[in-house]
Amino acid sequence: MIDQLRQAQRELADRMFAPGNLQEADLGPQLQRIASLREQLVQDNAKVALEVRAILTPEQLARAAQVKDRMRQLHNEMRQLMQPGRS
Repeated sequence: MIDQLRQAQRELADRMFAPGNLQEADLGPQLQRIASLREQLVQDNAKVALEVRAILTPEQLARAAQVKDRMRQLHNEMRQLMQPGRS
């Protein structure tokens, strides 16, 4: 499904930069396809995450929460480094 999404996004980019007239309505079907693929990916990811979560021990779940929190902290630090002058 990820490959399908990438392909749909490439096709959209190709249309956006192709010569000739292009209206918002011309992109509607392609945008809908991309939105549908993204929604399906989110649903599939949530399903898999729930399946994994169901087999974790309480200790593993606690450790995963710690890793998640640390990743969030690092992401915020990276964002601050990339935006000088903003706190």
